Amino acid sequence: MAPQEASRSRRNSFFIYSRSQSNFIPLSPANMTGSQERLVEGPESRRSSKRFSRLSAMLHPDLSSPGEFFALQAVNELISGSHRHGTRHDPAQTAAMEMTDRNFTGQSTPDTLIPTPSPTRRPYALSPAMSGVSVEQAEKDWRSFSRQFSDMSALTRTQRNGSGLKESDLERHGSSSSGETKAEPFNLEEILRAGRNADDAAGIKPKHIGVMWENLTVRGVGGVKNIVKTFPQSFIDFFNVPETIMHILGYGKNGKQVDILKNFRGVVKPGEMVLVLGRPGSGCTSFLKVIANQRVGYTGVDGQVNYGPYEANEFGQRFRGEAVYNLEDDIHHPTLSVGQTLGFALDMKTPGKRPHGWTKNEFKQVVVDLLLKMFNIEHTRSTIVGNQFMRGVSGGERKRVSIAEMMITTACICAWDNSTRGLDASTALDYAKSLRIMTNIYKMTTFVSLYQASENIYSQFDKVMVIDEGRQVYFGPTSEARAYFEGLGFQEKPRQTTPDYLTGCTDPFERQYKQGRDESNAPSSPDSLVEAFNKSAATVQLNDEMAAYQKVIDNQKEIFENFETANRDAKRKYTPKTSVYATPFWVQVWALIQRQFLIKWQDKFSLCVSWITLIVIGLVLGTVWIHQPKTSAGAFTRGGILFMALFNNAFQAFGELGTTTLGRPIINKHRAFTFHRPSALWIAQIIVDTIYMAPQTLVFSIIVYFPSALARDPGAFFIFYLANLSAYVAMTLFFRTIGCISPNFDYAMKIASTIITFFVLTSGYLVPAQLAQVFLKWIFWINAMGLGFSVMMTNEFERIPNGPGYGNISHQGCTLQGAVQGTDLIRGDEYVKKAYSYNVNDLWRNYGLVVMLIVVFLFLNAYLSEVLRWGAGGKTVTYFAKEDKEKKRLNDQLMAKRKRRLLKQKDEGSELNIESKSVLTWENLCYDVPGPSGQLRLLKDIFGFVKPGQLTALMGASGAGKTTLLDVLARRKNIGVISGNILVDGIPPGTAFQRGTSYAEQLDVHESTQTVREALQFSADLRQPFEVSQESKYAYVEEVISLLEMEDIADAIIGDPESGLAVEQRKRVTIGVELAAKPELLLFLDEPTSGLDSQSAFNIVRFLKKLAAAGQSLQVLLEYFRKNGAVCPPDANPAEWMLDAIGAGMAPRIGERDWGNVWQTSAELANVKHEISRIKDERIHEVGSNAKTEEKEFAAPLWHQIKVVNRRMHLSFWRSPDYGFTRLFNHVVIALIAGLCYLQLDDSRASLQERVFVIFQTTVVPALILAQVEPKYDLSRLVFYRESAAKAYRQFPFALSMVVAEMPYSLLCALGFFFPLYYMPGFQTDSNRAGYQFFMILIMEVFAVTLGQTIAALTPSAFIAMLINPFVIVVFAMFCGVTVPRPQIPGFWRSWLYQLDPFTRLIGGMVATELHDRPVKCLESELSAFTAPAGQTCGEYMQNFFESGGPGYIVDNVTSACQYCAYKVGDEFLGPVGIDWGNRWRDLGIFAAFVGSNLFLLFLGSRYLNFNRR
Repeated sequence: MAPQEASRSRRNSFFIYSRSQSNFIPLSPANMTGSQERLVEGPESRRSSKRFSRLSAMLHPDLSSPGEFFALQAVNELISGSHRHGTRHDPAQTAAMEMTDRNFTGQSTPDTLIPTPSPTRRPYALSPAMSGVSVEQAEKDWRSFSRQFSDMSALTRTQRNGSGLKESDLERHGSSSSGETKAEPFNLEEILRAGRNADDAAGIKPKHIGVMWENLTVRGVGGVKNIVKTFPQSFIDFFNVPETIMHILGYGKNGKQVDILKNFRGVVKPGEMVLVLGRPGSGCTSFLKVIANQRVGYTGVDGQVNYGPYEANEFGQRFRGEAVYNLEDDIHHPTLSVGQTLGFALDMKTPGKRPHGWTKNEFKQVVVDLLLKMFNIEHTRSTIVGNQFMRGVSGGERKRVSIAEMMITTACICAWDNSTRGLDASTALDYAKSLRIMTNIYKMTTFVSLYQASENIYSQFDKVMVIDEGRQVYFGPTSEARAYFEGLGFQEKPRQTTPDYLTGCTDPFERQYKQGRDESNAPSSPDSLVEAFNKSAATVQLNDEMAAYQKVIDNQKEIFENFETANRDAKRKYTPKTSVYATPFWVQVWALIQRQFLIKWQDKFSLCVSWITLIVIGLVLGTVWIHQPKTSAGAFTRGGILFMALFNNAFQAFGELGTTTLGRPIINKHRAFTFHRPSALWIAQIIVDTIYMAPQTLVFSIIVYFPSALARDPGAFFIFYLANLSAYVAMTLFFRTIGCISPNFDYAMKIASTIITFFVLTSGYLVPAQLAQVFLKWIFWINAMGLGFSVMMTNEFERIPNGPGYGNISHQGCTLQGAVQGTDLIRGDEYVKKAYSYNVNDLWRNYGLVVMLIVVFLFLNAYLSEVLRWGAGGKTVTYFAKEDKEKKRLNDQLMAKRKRRLLKQKDEGSELNIESKSVLTWENLCYDVPGPSGQLRLLKDIFGFVKPGQLTALMGASGAGKTTLLDVLARRKNIGVISGNILVDGIPPGTAFQRGTSYAEQLDVHESTQTVREALQFSADLRQPFEVSQESKYAYVEEVISLLEMEDIADAIIGDPESGLAVEQRKRVTIGVELAAKPELLLFLDEPTSGLDSQSAFNIVRFLKKLAAAGQSLQVLLEYFRKNGAVCPPDANPAEWMLDAIGAGMAPRIGERDWGNVWQTSAELANVKHEISRIKDERIHEVGSNAKTEEKEFAAPLWHQIKVVNRRMHLSFWRSPDYGFTRLFNHVVIALIAGLCYLQLDDSRASLQERVFVIFQTTVVPALILAQVEPKYDLSRLVFYRESAAKAYRQFPFALSMVVAEMPYSLLCALGFFFPLYYMPGFQTDSNRAGYQFFMILIMEVFAVTLGQTIAALTPSAFIAMLINPFVIVVFAMFCGVTVPRPQIPGFWRSWLYQLDPFTRLIGGMVATELHDRPVKCLESELSAFTAPAGQTCGEYMQNFFESGGPGYIVDNVTSACQYCAYKVGDEFLGPVGIDWGNRWRDLGIFAAFVGSNLFLLFLGSRYLNFNRR
């Protein structure tokens, strides 16, 4: 390649994205004169435009003019994603800097630092020309109250009537063309000022209070390296009962106590803002949580934290909602819209005393409109919030919803934890300015931690706190912080923003000392920094300020009286004065009823599935038991249909276990915000559930009741319906109570499976009351299922007086319990009394007990939710894999390399080279997706190209389509229509394209049980060329770990966001996984530095720059804007200004025309098209001369994929002890309980049915296996979706690995289930029979596992799979021949579904093996008595009956008083139900074949069904 071309190929590119037209504006200097360099289009995130600095110094050390510096720094920082706004001048100018602002009513001008000769600096000084929110004007006197009232009324009218904006030109919302009504400008300061004055006029007292802390020390668990637990460890923990109980209660050994924060002191007065700075893990989050009085999860908090005159405990008890903390993660109900989310918050926080005499709804509407306008998300009002698994608003918009929700709390002390993560530069600055205005007007006390704060954002704050490893190393004015650290001996860095500089002084890898200073004579550790601060003038100043504020507290009591008055006035009518909530309990319940109703109603898919499932099960039940006879043949089957109906409705609520345990984060957040009591939620939830379930149960009852010919009586049907609905409500509350007392889902499963097994067995159907073990009979009285079954049985049989008829009954007897000799009538009440020990007179008593259980469970649910706070403490522990010799060697090498880096030594082994000569081009690129009103075009006519060695930046407003473009280019889209040309070297990409590209996506999705090193090695193993040796691949992985500074967490378990690596650590892993793949063609990164601190972001982008080996210029881009009417001021930050120019933020765009239209008609676009044509011709010529190599879709062969994926999956199961042990625990407990209930059965006639019921317990286990396997498969599939999109491996290795990894645990569970279930009831001990039974149970295990995985593979989520499970299990259990014997199954079902039921083979084989040749000896109560005809003995009378094949025997053949036993041997019991000993091996083979069919459907579903719609 010619030198000129080589130089050109290394240069970077970027383009702006216009929001309204979905057009990119790539800028090329080909039409420029002289030696101006070429800028071409390329991708980068809009949010990266808010991160800046340092790259220009590294890439262009020879810059001479300030103009060059500004321009080059802006694009460097734009590309770097380091969140470094502005520049830094010399210290003499620092104090003189003021920041321009953006007035919402004014014309767009840049946000920039303006040097001024003034020796002083006002904290909030702003220039007159502003866009966005105005801080200076917030300090001025405003219009009179009447004018303010008019303004507010006008605003209200505007909000009600609509803004009148044209949807076609969203970026031009600040003005209108001729002939249009000019939109009312939005001025936040004016609105809030008017609102504050209106409050004063309404007599609403101001509410503000300061915070002062002295010797604040926070302790937590740490100091030890927590080794990840494995499957064997779960046994040790379980049998160590005392420690297990203490662990559940929150006690016990988890490591030693360590100081998370130590000896913090300071004061923040009302109206002040504090910026909290520190590296990740330094303690910023802990400080914010403790300062907001949220102390759950810490082992101790010492020292004093006073909120005005109130100590922390008193303040928490009386004013908990006045100090709130905003999480870094966005947690919302995904199916609620943005408007509904904010509306609910206002329902909980609308004050009792409102300005202007507004009604509650008027106030709510005005505030929601204000917040939506304030954060520029009006267009999302009706869009669901969504989450990482449900499409909704964008990540940046979801962050703004979180911010708005917390603002609704109207708390006077607010702690914001990295709240600008995911926001673009313009929105982040608007947010900071909004906080500034609100803090000024309402005298709030505001704490904010930010990882990447620009100079403009920094200028909004009054004070800054710098934390280093849990030590407060500086607290004081923002204007003095930089000079303070420079005075300690740290080197000045004028190009670095102040927040980055302050944080860098605490980083041993980043800080540098002045000439003549080093670690020996300047602070170099947290302790030495603290010592220096304590001796400084800043501490003297802090002492004076704290003393002065204490005097204010002591002397100005009226301030705090106003605070208490304002707090009372904010409460609604009837709210107790002592309550920390703003609304009374019944209002909370009513608002929650409305919200929960919407949550259910808007989840249409789940609603439809639940209705369809219930109707189908009802149809099956009703037709299976159709036209039940009113003879003895219908007695047992009537009990079967009643039990199955009750069982189905009761277990519809089983999913509440997961809902209760997984829904805790939202409950904890709303509790902290004092929106509502947790108990109010559970009361509202059960009301809504009952409302939704009542019509479903009614339809189900009608479908089941009438076809099966149950008692045709209105009262009987009503009781049937009532019993079903009540059982559902009771069991729902039971499962929720279990969820409340369990720390996680696995504990809940263990407890629930144990108790529910007792409930089923003691319900009266499987084990009648008179046959139950004495020590288990008491369970009936707390068993909603048992009580409900007794209600339904007595309700049914008290209305059935007649029984079987016989021709001559003088010498005959009925074998049905309750029969009386000499009559053909059997009273139903006598039957249930004899067979089940039920008394019809107890019907309403038992129903009353069900209602009482509902009340008790509801009380426990509400009470436990108030006193237990699982998950409220957040993440506190990181786990590590146990270090072996190889890991120790690798870690030692990493630490040695890190030490060299710390000493600023050159590391020759850190070069990572990714070579590529291919060029990616795209022309006329469009992307259309289906929408409610037709096709929606997200991308329109995009042109661009990326050359080898280029680092391309992509920027634009939130929702502009940047991620969409990356998805399209990286071939990640699987819905919609893509048109246009995407070419590699002038030809369409081949099958190897996705494998040759790496795409670090926004969401950090990883296998949670892997260590960081293992995740990178897995990527390298499968995605680097197979021919490369494993040693080379793993050596490359170590280089990536070192580059991303992950030495400390190389062996850390990734975990999930709640209990694993921190957000910024997970982001590094995401980037590392893609770098470890060593892409041959392209590297796409979507927000690669979001959530990282500035130094980490800088290091990542510095590495990317090194890969690209490129330089760049911004002059051409600014010239493009200038000649089209948008001039960037010389002192502006170009990166921020460009977003403002196209209308990305709150400000209107610059210019009359949409920038997308400008680009479409520009000469630059023509040059880009010409360049694309030239590149294609050149590359086709070069590549065409070389023989095209065979393209491989996957780098590794199939067998290698299977080996690597299986190895990882086995390790995943091994490191998931709760999963495996919970499953084993459930098996053993169910078998033990069944064994106890049927302990050492005799040879009586009843024992035959009991042995069948023991075997029937094997059908209960699959239901629990499905509940565990499906979520496991679903979570693993999310990882597979990401890795398969990168062409790491095929679907077959994934599906196969899921099956194979389950097998060892299936074998163990089969053993644990078999021994108690088989030997405790006294089954036949012959080895050939016992061996057969074990093999059937083992096959059942494998069948259940593969069935669960198949259902999960065929459904989009585990939640939907859970809705299908009851249908599958009920149908399988219904048609296996136990609840309905084969002869009584209607012919339609018997002809096919009975045969296709896997449980038919399970039950048939096991029952035949157990009952074959088993002798029967009836008890006295089981004998049927009759008399023989005169002159005949019993033996003579029955001889013909027995000779013709009649079953049973006569006790005494020589008497005429005959006693007849219905069965002589177990085979006589098997005959009528269609089970044959000779078919048992056939049944085993067919049952095993069902496993094969499951595998076939599993592999088919995983191959062709992709539910990752994007």
